[in-house]
Amino acid sequence: MSVEVRDKARRLIGSSRAGSDTFAGSGCVVTFTIRRLPETAFYQIEIGKHGGPSLTFRELEAANWHVEVTLG
Repeated sequence: MSVEVRDKARRLIGSSRAGSDTFAGSGCVVTFTIRRLPETAFYQIEIGKHGGPSLTFRELEAANWHVEVTLG
């Protein structure tokens, strides 16, 4: 499954392929890594055809650039 990160203007700024996914209660947990994202004020994560979270640079820094996304 593809993983894409877009900026505020919807430009693609990073991409990856999801590793294995596991069923967790009411959804799937997907593992992925994207390296070297450019600094921008806003990041939109999309996993396959699923919209994911929108995060700011400061939110990602505070989370040590680790995001957990569960697809339902």
